[in-house]
Amino acid sequence: MYNSKLYAEKELEYQSELAKRYRKELKRLPEGKLSVNTVKGKPYYFHLSNGERKYLGSGENEVVKDLQKRYYLEEALKRIDSNQKLLQKIGQEYISINLEEMMTQSPKAYREMPIDYFNLSKQNSSSWGSSKYERSQKYSEHLVHQTLKGDFVRSKSEAIISNIFFTKKIEYRYEEVIKINGKIIVPDFRILVKSENRIKILEHFGMIGNAEYMEDVMWKVKFYLENGFKPWEDIIFTFEDIYGNINTQLIDKIIEEFCR
Repeated sequence: MYNSKLYAEKELEYQSELAKRYRKELKRLPEGKLSVNTVKGKPYYFHLSNGERKYLGSGENEVVKDLQKRYYLEEALKRIDSNQKLLQKIGQEYISINLEEMMTQSPKAYREMPIDYFNLSKQNSSSWGSSKYERSQKYSEHLVHQTLKGDFVRSKSEAIISNIFFTKKIEYRYEEVIKINGKIIVPDFRILVKSENRIKILEHFGMIGNAEYMEDVMWKVKFYLENGFKPWEDIIFTFEDIYGNINTQLIDKIIEEFCR
């Protein structure tokens, strides 16, 4: 069962990478702080450093902009440091609800219960998302992340997206084999959008820092557009950044806006 510990680990990776970038940026910025006097509604800035106070003029001065940026980067790093401690604590103290793991730790009398008894995908099995469909079997050995729905996907990011669908009660199919103008294609997700009574596609693109992968991405986007798919109407694209980080809050908002 996919669990919140993985969300915390992914967010910790993202914030750790962000902290590295912010610290690197700080090295090029001037030391010190700003003060400001306002005269007739206009701000005039001063640079405070090593006990000295130097007049900088208006906010157009590049030193003013750099010191303002320094302030926000330093404040962000304080928050990141706090978040990292919290996320690390979650990782250390989170108690898994993985059913197989629970069964191995249970008294002997409870270890032989069929795990399928808990398979959530059997609930409401007559729904479109849970009915049988042709699913891609390509590289099936990479299907290692189990979702709340009970199926397996290839990446943590796809598990996160699957779980957002599941918790919002949005019916979806993962890697369904379909034909578009006679060509077989396998979207990441096909979604039943009940408010519009139709199917949409969501393609999630990770590894965008990989040149070969990006060639496949551009081919797929071009294919959809050439076959009349309108972005945000018929198809939704989500991305990771070049470091492989996923913005779960943004994806949640996208799904809420375009897939309900």
